[in-house]
Amino acid sequence: MTDQRNFHSGSCGEGTGNPPTSTVIVGSGRLRVKLELRIQGRDFLLLVTGGEAHVGAVAVFDGSVEGGRAVVTEMPGHREGPLAGECAETLGRATGRTVAAVVGIHQDHATGEEISSIVANVRQAAAELAEAVAANQGTFDD
Repeated sequence: MTDQRNFHSGSCGEGTGNPPTSTVIVGSGRLRVKLELRIQGRDFLLLVTGGEAHVGAVAVFDGSVEGGRAVVTEMPGHREGPLAGECAETLGRATGRTVAAVVGIHQDHATGEEISSIVANVRQAAAELAEAVAANQGTFDD
């Protein structure tokens, strides 16, 4: 499968009530994941989806606290908690801001190899997004 990477950053327009967003897509087909970052005041909301989107886990991380850990809530029967925490921490540490990550990835009958690839794609996308946002910190300030 070919690997698709796409980074888009843009404002939804002044006065629309919609915050600016940044999106990173990594992978294709069943391995495709999408990370969408939204500005929430001085903080960030990260949506991580792949396959059938849903809310499997939520993690919050305060990037201004050195040595802190994400607080994670995982829905019963779901396994996205550790990945939600990792994503929130990756972005929070890069920006020094609070990040809430909502993760919901579902592929019917995913193999172990597919799951490993999906997780790797999320990690890669989170790293790319963190790097891009950290490099453009000033553009996200009010």
